[in-house]
Amino acid sequence: MTIKFDTASVITFGNDEFLSIKLNEFTDKIAATKFVSEMQKRPYVAELKRYSRKRTLDMNSYCWVMCQKLAEVLSIKNEKPFTDKEVYVKHIKEVGHYDKIYCREDAAEAFIREWGYDRIGRVAEIDISSNCRKGWVCVNAYHGSSDYNVDEMSRLLDSIIWECKDNDIDVEPPEKIEKMKAEWQAKEQSP
Repeated sequence: MTIKFDTASVITFGNDEFLSIKLNEFTDKIAATKFVSEMQKRPYVAELKRYSRKRTLDMNSYCWVMCQKLAEVLSIKNEKPFTDKEVYVKHIKEVGHYDKIYCREDAAEAFIREWGYDRIGRVAEIDISSNCRKGWVCVNAYHGSSDYNVDEMSRLLDSIIWECKDNDIDVEPPEKIEKMKAEWQAKEQSP
């Protein structure tokens, strides 16, 4: 039985010491009463520890876990260090969406720096294949996953998962991934 509490004290009754826990939830009161009424004459163990909410593995955190695993494998295979951020940005560029921004050549570097400021997935680069008039350049400004909707995030995650599979990295079963996508969608649609 697990009970969450925020107040406790030690009470002395005769020569005995008792731990008293304030029960906050009605269901905890019922469970505690049932437990005590069913106790037998034998030793029991109570483990007390600080409460912490369990984290859930959502699409974004799973994306980063897989980027890290992929970075480790690619670093070994290519004998060159890769980071999870490099893997992430590579996939953002491959499957993400971007805006084409035309700006003066002398302002391009400042735009690129500002676009990606404090945002890992927001990257921008000069598109050398675009033909612009003299003194102008085309910059592809990629959006990071924090700007993504469910379909875009699914595409990003699928791309990372495919590369993981190609590199023999274990991935979650398809049903678990679909569940993450459904939870992400529900979260996005809630007010």
